[in-house]
Amino acid sequence: KFMKVPVSMNIPVRTEKEQIQFFEQVKERYHLAVKKAEPRRFCFAIAGTTVCIEFAGDALIQPLTNALCHLQIPEVDDPDFTILAWDSESTGVDMIPPPCDHSHFTDRGDIWGFNSKRIKTAFHWSEFSVNVADLNKNTAVYWVKSPHHFPYWVQSSPFRTIFHWWMEQNSAQLLHAAAVGIDGKAILLTGKGGAGKSTTALSCLSAGMEYYADDYVIVKIEEGRPVVYSLYSTGKLNRHADIYFPDFDEY
Repeated sequence: KFMKVPVSMNIPVRTEKEQIQFFEQVKERYHLAVKKAEPRRFCFAIAGTTVCIEFAGDALIQPLTNALCHLQIPEVDDPDFTILAWDSESTGVDMIPPPCDHSHFTDRGDIWGFNSKRIKTAFHWSEFSVNVADLNKNTAVYWVKSPHHFPYWVQSSPFRTIFHWWMEQNSAQLLHAAAVGIDGKAILLTGKGGAGKSTTALSCLSAGMEYYADDYVIVKIEEGRPVVYSLYSTGKLNRHADIYFPDFDEY
């Protein structure tokens, strides 16, 4: 679903040079935030790649790393991909003004006129965050105004858009799907929201099967066969379904 933009509206396409400039300006703001809040670095093994997330201060660490904790690895000096994250509330460093009028933003976060294959840019209304990446430099920047108003789905699947961009660079795909298995053999469960993916995946977990994901999973073709990779260590359970999963009450 996109915002309704009049056909007659002439939205200029930004040159790649302009988009690179925007990315560099956003990255400069992150480095300014690091001068005001000590950087904290965490590394993760994600679908055969090493991803390091560097935070300016502590405010974003808990809400944006809990779902990734099962993939954490010791710090590496030369990661495949780096995400730089900061918030304005704890650091006092604001984001630069938007690169275009708000009418150019789509409902799902894309920006009309930003079509570079190298620079990826998205604005998410739900948490009021900016996501930008330079895929030539394997670096992304994530900014949010406040760390205290995240919707539950942001904490359960953090950096989802950035991971989607990074996986595309690695011949992989971030899917809205669940995955369970036995002895390393997996079943991929697909369907629209509310179709029962999470309930089925959690039922399989309760029955002793291996649990890889209930909402988002990474899929990649390796040696001619599809392979699924876990990304988030979370499970989504509606309140009305509690009676079917008494073992999960403590969570």
